[in-house]
Amino acid sequence: MKQRLERAGEKYRETNHGYCKSIYVNSPDGLIVEFTQDPEDVAEIDAVRRNDAHRELARWLAGDRSTNNELRGRAF
Repeated sequence: MKQRLERAGEKYRETNHGYCKSIYVNSPDGLIVEFTQDPEDVAEIDAVRRNDAHRELARWLAGDRSTNNELRGRAF
Protein backbone atom coordinates (compact mmCIF):
# COMPACT_ATOMS: atom_id res chain seq x y z
CA MET A 1 0.00 0.00 0.00
CA LYS A 2 2.80 2.41 0.87
CA GLN A 3 4.53 1.77 -2.46
CA ARG A 4 1.31 2.40 -4.36
CA LEU A 5 0.70 5.65 -2.47
CA GLU A 6 4.29 6.77 -3.02
CA ARG A 7 4.14 5.99 -6.76
CA ALA A 8 0.91 8.02 -6.96
CA GLY A 9 2.54 10.92 -5.10
CA GLU A 10 0.01 10.69 -2.26
CA LYS A 11 0.96 11.77 1.25
CA TYR A 12 0.23 9.37 4.10
CA ARG A 13 0.89 8.98 7.81
CA GLU A 14 2.00 5.69 9.35
CA THR A 15 1.41 4.70 12.99
CA ASN A 16 2.50 1.57 14.84
CA HIS A 17 -0.15 1.01 17.52
CA GLY A 18 1.48 -2.27 18.59
CA TYR A 19 -1.69 -4.29 18.10
CA CYS A 20 -1.76 -3.19 14.45
CA LYS A 21 0.00 -0.82 12.05
CA SER A 22 -2.05 1.89 10.37
CA ILE A 23 -1.60 3.99 7.27
CA TYR A 24 -3.79 7.11 7.07
CA VAL A 25 -4.44 8.88 3.78
CA ASN A 26 -6.93 11.47 2.56
CA SER A 27 -9.46 10.35 -0.02
CA PRO A 28 -10.18 12.54 -3.06
CA ASP A 29 -13.24 13.94 -1.29
CA GLY A 30 -11.26 14.83 1.85
CA LEU A 31 -12.16 11.90 4.11
CA ILE A 32 -9.41 10.25 6.15
CA VAL A 33 -9.05 6.57 5.20
CA GLU A 34 -7.22 4.05 7.40
CA PHE A 35 -5.58 0.86 6.18
CA THR A 36 -4.41 -1.57 8.87
CA GLN A 37 -2.09 -4.56 9.12
CA ASP A 38 -2.50 -7.06 11.96
CA PRO A 39 0.53 -8.69 13.57
CA GLU A 40 0.99 -12.46 13.48
CA ASP A 41 -0.08 -12.75 17.13
CA VAL A 42 -3.36 -10.90 16.64
CA ALA A 43 -5.40 -13.81 18.06
CA GLU A 44 -3.41 -13.73 21.31
CA ILE A 45 -3.83 -9.95 21.60
CA ASP A 46 -7.56 -10.31 20.95
CA ALA A 47 -7.90 -12.96 23.67
CA VAL A 48 -6.13 -10.76 26.25
CA ARG A 49 -8.24 -7.69 25.39
CA ARG A 50 -11.50 -9.66 25.50
CA ASN A 51 -10.52 -11.07 28.89
CA ASP A 52 -9.78 -7.69 30.48
CA ALA A 53 -12.28 -5.44 28.66
CA HIS A 54 -14.71 -5.02 31.59
CA ARG A 55 -11.89 -4.44 34.09
CA GLU A 56 -10.26 -1.86 31.81
CA LEU A 57 -13.55 -0.03 31.27
CA ALA A 58 -14.22 0.06 35.04
CA ARG A 59 -10.70 1.41 35.61
CA TRP A 60 -11.21 4.14 33.00
CA LEU A 61 -14.66 5.08 34.34
CA ALA A 62 -13.16 5.34 37.83
CA GLY A 63 -10.84 8.05 36.53
CA ASP A 64 -7.66 6.15 35.70
CA ARG A 65 -6.92 7.40 32.19
CA SER A 66 -3.49 5.75 31.91
CA THR A 67 -2.89 3.78 28.75
CA ASN A 68 -3.57 0.06 28.57
CA ASN A 69 -1.59 -0.27 25.34
CA GLU A 70 1.76 -1.67 26.41
CA LEU A 71 2.31 -2.83 22.82
CA ARG A 72 2.63 0.61 21.20
CA GLY A 73 5.62 0.87 18.91
CA ARG A 74 6.74 -2.76 19.17
CA ALA A 75 8.33 -4.28 16.10
CA PHE A 76 6.36 -6.70 13.96
